[in-house]
Amino acid sequence: MSLLRRLWGFLRGRLFRKEGREQRESKRILVRFAIAFAGPYKKGKGIARDLSLGGCMIETDTPLPMDTLLELKLFVAEHEMPVEVAASVRWSDGQRMGIKFLRIRDPDRFRKFLGVAVPQDARANS
Repeated sequence: MSLLRRLWGFLRGRLFRKEGREQRESKRILVRFAIAFAGPYKKGKGIARDLSLGGCMIETDTPLPMDTLLELKLFVAEHEMPVEVAASVRWSDGQRMGIKFLRIRDPDRFRKFLGVAVPQDARANS
C-alpha cells in the first residue's frame, strides 16, 4: 500500500471518526477460518480475519471490486455445515476486502459462534 494511501486513510479516520467511539455497530473479534465466496463473475476463497455481526475482513488472492454482491460460506467450525451469508464488498485494498453482511441464513447459530446473545424478541418468534 502506498504511503499516500496510508496517510489519507489515517487522516480520514481522524477527521471523520467520532472521538473515542468505534464506528462499527457491533463488536468485532479476531478470527482465522476459511471462507468461500462467489460473485457474479468470480469465485474465490480466503481467510476471514476480523468478524462481527455486521461483516468481516477477508484476505484473498481473488479480491472483488467495491459494491459487488456475493454469497459467502463461513467455515466457522470443523465438521459442521458452513454459515451462509449474502453480502456486499464495502472496500477492497490489495489482497484484503471489507465485507458487509446483508442476510445470514442461520443467524442464531452465527450469534452463538460469536458469543452474542440472541435477542428476546427473536427467541419468542422461533
